[in-house]
Amino acid sequence: MKSGFTLVELLVVLLLMTIVLSVTMPIGSKMFTQFKNYVSKVEKKHEFNQKKAFSFIEAKEKHIMLDDINYTISQKGVILNP
Repeated sequence: MKSGFTLVELLVVLLLMTIVLSVTMPIGSKMFTQFKNYVSKVEKKHEFNQKKAFSFIEAKEKHIMLDDINYTISQKGVILNP
């Protein structure tokens, strides 16, 4: 007797794998998009804090544009310019 899988068994396994992947791929894609947005937000926050620290060290006023909002950083703090 030969040991192995029949064609029907292989097709059933491939069908099940296709169904599982078709269900999980959109969820994984959504999670990846959320992660990219979170990383982008963290990087912007890091950049803002870095410029704020340099402004304090250099004792100079700096202007920063983040997310279409203009910020002025001075020794008094951060000022939002409309």
